Amino acid sequence: MPPAPCRLHLGSPAKDPETGFGANRITFPLSCTDRRSDGGAGQTCQIFAELSFWNELLWFAKLELREVKPGRLNVMPLPTANVPPNKHQEVQRAVVLLHWLLAEHWCVDTVDADCHLLRFYPQLIFEALPLSPSLTAIKLSDHELEVGVAVDLFVALRKCPGLQVLECDDFELTGDATTLQKYVAELIENTTTLKTLRLTGIPKLLDGEAVVEALRGNSTISHLTVDAPSKGDNRTAFYESLAKSAALTELAVVGNSQETFSDVEALFEGLAENRTLRKLGLQQYRFNLVDATCFSNAVAANTALQEVAFSCCYWEAPAVSYPKAGVRQMLLEGAIVRWRRWWRVEPFVHAIANSASLRRLAFETNHFADEEMLRLLRAVKERASFRELFFEQVSRQSAGEFCDLLRETDTVDKVKVQSCWSDPACFVESFQRCKDFPSICQHDFHDLNSVHLRTICAALSSHDSVTVLYLNGDPTEDVVDAQSATCLGNYLASTVALKEIHMSLNTSEEAVSVIVWGLSKNRTLEKLGIKNWRADAADIRAICEWIERSTTLHQLVWRCERSSTAAVLLSELSQRLEHNYTLTAIRVREFVENEKYWQVVKNFLRRNSSLVERAAHFVLGSELKRSATGFRSCVLPPASSDKNAGTWICGRRGSAAKVRRERGASEEGFLAVVRRRQERARLPQEIRRCSPTRRPQFRRFGVRAQMAACFRRRRQSTERQRVDEERIPRGISVECSLH
Repeated sequence: MPPAPCRLHLGSPAKDPETGFGANRITFPLSCTDRRSDGGAGQTCQIFAELSFWNELLWFAKLELREVKPGRLNVMPLPTANVPPNKHQEVQRAVVLLHWLLAEHWCVDTVDADCHLLRFYPQLIFEALPLSPSLTAIKLSDHELEVGVAVDLFVALRKCPGLQVLECDDFELTGDATTLQKYVAELIENTTTLKTLRLTGIPKLLDGEAVVEALRGNSTISHLTVDAPSKGDNRTAFYESLAKSAALTELAVVGNSQETFSDVEALFEGLAENRTLRKLGLQQYRFNLVDATCFSNAVAANTALQEVAFSCCYWEAPAVSYPKAGVRQMLLEGAIVRWRRWWRVEPFVHAIANSASLRRLAFETNHFADEEMLRLLRAVKERASFRELFFEQVSRQSAGEFCDLLRETDTVDKVKVQSCWSDPACFVESFQRCKDFPSICQHDFHDLNSVHLRTICAALSSHDSVTVLYLNGDPTEDVVDAQSATCLGNYLASTVALKEIHMSLNTSEEAVSVIVWGLSKNRTLEKLGIKNWRADAADIRAICEWIERSTTLHQLVWRCERSSTAAVLLSELSQRLEHNYTLTAIRVREFVENEKYWQVVKNFLRRNSSLVERAAHFVLGSELKRSATGFRSCVLPPASSDKNAGTWICGRRGSAAKVRRERGASEEGFLAVVRRRQERARLPQEIRRCSPTRRPQFRRFGVRAQMAACFRRRRQSTERQRVDEERIPRGISVECSLH
């Protein structure tokens, strides 16, 4: 990476510079026409017309611009970009123009900075951030920084006028990290706009009192994710301040699982009186029975907390004794007497049964025995207000028993499991006992051989209910023989339930051809992952033809080690994606010799991703014309419905229903609405007041005739401003604004 550019370069970028790929150039300077942040008219910035060229230029800085909201751009990192080491001039030009873009354009919403920008161009970035008129979110991660650079960063962040989201993860600081505490505290104390703050993986940041006191006095931050202080003296005050906060609605705290005593009971005790916190997440904690008892009592007394999640947490047996005799030892003995043999599960049963607000409880894994799980499921069933018990994964041995317990307690609709690590024997046995897995979305298989693969495919074909599948073969042997490939191909061709499959299998070229035949018949896959395939050019072309036709696949991951395989794949996709509006993400290793294909493919992916975002916002009620045109242009890939479900505004079913309603509407009705709104906007004020839509009683006085005459007089002057009917969405009946 070259040294940072001097100020002279920063102030004088070349006019209409080349992008670095062929003879392509961007228009520079290019003024921003999006003034929504300034209260102006909602126009789309003209930079969108040249977005592909801008992304070619920014590729040298390992960055790209993506539309994540209608008319709004995010600066996002490209960590896998394989930039040649001799492109110093292109890298410098890209960073200088990024500075100008941040400082001059209202359409940039978020910056997700790559680590090398702060390391090699710190002052340039620090100057650009405070100048940005519309920047609302900054996300920084995996940085190796000197403490002085980190201090300058937080000083610059204090000057960002509209900053609402700040995320800083995994800073490897060189120097005395305690000097950073003062500047972080000043940012938290002085902000009036910050809503979401994440500070994790920054050593010793919360060990001092300054940051803790700043968090205690802040009244704007509602979503907070932080590391717990490593010093015990400061932890109690830290937990008490968080529990008593009147602003926080979502809180996640990352502890240290190596510590036996975390003092987290101070947080639980304060939660009993909290009336604002809705979600609580705890990661990497080692809980003892006293902690579990405090948690149970706090949740039972709290009337606002709706969701609690435990991730990477450990639960100590009650035999653990405290090094300090006294109150804590008495609390431990009292908890043992209270919970008795059910010490592992009864605190959660008590919390569910007595909480007036708790709706969801999440665990990383099922660490309960069958009898304990039965008690927990009964509590879930009996509590009508409790909606979901979630496990990230269950073990392979307990899957069948787990499904039996769900049926026995009739809690299938209240229990969800993300994944199950299975072996073929347990998987088939569970299928025979349960017929399906209504609550388990994903099944993972490891160290498979040919016999295992045939057994799994036979079970899947008999009971087609699995939606996500990971097939990982034994790396020491060829997994897929001709018979196994036929079984897998037949399953892929016939399944109507499978949405996602990842295959890491050692295959011959003959076996790949059979599997590809099955893929080409599939109509349901949304995500496809491939690894260790020995595919020839014909099979790769067949997969690309299927991708071109698919109206469901929106993500492809192909881990190929040979540049020739990647070259055939990218060359085919660059010619076939022009009329595919579904595929939005591809992960393939970037080789320098394939970069000309990569740029074409990336432009198609960005286009599709933009269309999905715009279509999703339209389905959710956006009246922006750009949202409507996005809906019109794409076939509404599954990612759009997934986006809706993530907003909690409407679920996948509601989104699909609205899409069907909008598709069924007539184009003429939509065109009439747009014309009427446009023409009314151009009428003289006295005629607008007498519009038939507002004053029906004036119809008999010839208002329609007056309006028609007005239209005829102004037809010529307004012709240039009419809506481009070729871009108006088809099948839309709702009213959309003209911008």
